[in-house]
Amino acid sequence: MARISSRGDLVRVRIVSEKDLEDLKKSVRKEIMRRQDTMTSGEVDT
Repeated sequence: MARISSRGDLVRVRIVSEKDLEDLKKSVRKEIMRRQDTMTSGEVDT
């Protein structure tokens, strides 16, 4: 659903429906924080 770059500043989300927007934003924010915590390199598909 979302691709988060190693820099954490580029996030691409494919939105299925508008009512999912809030959940997607929360999930993306969680993923970014987790990626920054683990300091993974390269791109990770979620």
